[in-house]
Amino acid sequence: MDERHALIFDLYRGTTHDGPGQRDTVFFKGCPLSCTWCHNPEGISTSPLVWWQKQACIGCGLCHDACPTGANTLAESGIQIDRDKCTVCGKCALACPAEALTLCGQEWSLEALLEEVLKNKPYYDRTGGGVTVSGGEAMLQYRFVERFFQELHAVGVTTALDTCGHVSAACLARVLPHQ
Repeated sequence: MDERHALIFDLYRGTTHDGPGQRDTVFFKGCPLSCTWCHNPEGISTSPLVWWQKQACIGCGLCHDACPTGANTLAESGIQIDRDKCTVCGKCALACPAEALTLCGQEWSLEALLEEVLKNKPYYDRTGGGVTVSGGEAMLQYRFVERFFQELHAVGVTTALDTCGHVSAACLARVLPHQ
């Protein structure tokens, strides 16, 4: 990705634990680590993927029927996704009535993401909140984060960076002045 596009896997509205006030948290795809305790494992891969959540699955098999490549199968332990066969077309996710399968990772333009988070600017202003970037590891897409922060600050929105810090000092030097 570049400074105008980023791969995002989630956007949480109204968070209160990632900085002061009411916030929106933008979750960026990709992480250089693979921690076994990761609370966002769907954010580790730098590519979009189909993500299965066992606790939501009702075992109906509709996802299997909808998959044109036969990439997912219903096993006793749940849905098994053959990543070599999966084309990330999303048909299985669309067919899943329980939303146990989701597309994880969508490309956003800078303009579209700004437009989306700025819908909550009145809440940020009233609560002293703003926007937090997290992940995965947002700093893997530091050019976009730098630009995103600059644009948010230009309209009076505060920002926060949630990072594992496993990036170069040069990347941090570009983003931290705008954080």
